[in-house]
Amino acid sequence: MQSALAGGMLAARLCVLATLVATACASSSPPDDPMPDAAQVDPDPEPDPAACGVGTHTCGDTCMPDNTNQVALGCRFGCGQPCPEGAHGTASCTALGTCGFDCEAGYTNVNGVCTVLSCSDLGYLCGDAFDDHGNAVSCGTCANGASCTSGHVCDVADDAMEPNQTAAAARDLGTFNDADDAGRTVSGLNIAENMDEDWFKFRVIDGFDAGNPHVHVGLSLNSGVLAANHELTVWFRCDSGDAGTQISCGEAGTAYATNNSGDATLGTGCAINAKNIVWAEFTASCNGTDDNGTVYARVRKLAAPRGDNYDIYVEAR
Repeated sequence: MQSALAGGMLAARLCVLATLVATACASSSPPDDPMPDAAQVDPDPEPDPAACGVGTHTCGDTCMPDNTNQVALGCRFGCGQPCPEGAHGTASCTALGTCGFDCEAGYTNVNGVCTVLSCSDLGYLCGDAFDDHGNAVSCGTCANGASCTSGHVCDVADDAMEPNQTAAAARDLGTFNDADDAGRTVSGLNIAENMDEDWFKFRVIDGFDAGNPHVHVGLSLNSGVLAANHELTVWFRCDSGDAGTQISCGEAGTAYATNNSGDATLGTGCAINAKNIVWAEFTASCNGTDDNGTVYARVRKLAAPRGDNYDIYVEAR
């Protein structure tokens, strides 16, 4: 009797244990959610522009059939809008099927805008520029045998006084005693390219003529007007220290500036950019009894040269 009772209790315990194990296994099983299907297709895909087929083209995120090559349709690869119009030109279709712009005679297309054809805007100094219709606009010629390069600038040969690119390399024009009223002209000079500068120097001696030296530096061409503007700058440094020298500069009979270009090393100075018989002059005023000193002159062009010559004249009297 007791063994039967014990056997029944053991069976009941085993049953409870089996129930607990089954419950734990059920709770550790993954949720019965459906797994995503890797082969499932997006029901509303966006078109891939790169996948536009033959006879179609991209318009934003859409593939559209190619148009006939008409301005009103935006040309072959347009997106339904006509090609834009603009001033001084007519919309057109290019050979590539895109919108273009044909400018009127005398205009050229710059980034879709018809702009008046300009040699200066193009940076041309010589040769011809052409508008969109093939019409030529002359940009000038080179002077004195200089040739026009493929880049439309003048190939100017160095003059006989080169190299004289810096103050240290300035060409010495000699010594002038004001008692002699002497001068010197150097002809056939030119500025060869944009960075070229011509430097000259000469000595001034205060002779026994009852007056301080009066110095003149001038630019001209065969004693006449230059073909184009040249900048002339003249400096004077006294041997004994400056006592108020006034250098004026101008063209023809008109003075435009006085002492507008001083230099710590070269002394008092004046600069003028002109072409009508360009000059700078002064009466030396130095400390002490002698008004001796050194003159430096620099010639350059603020615009690119075409080979236009100049002569320089210096004197002390």
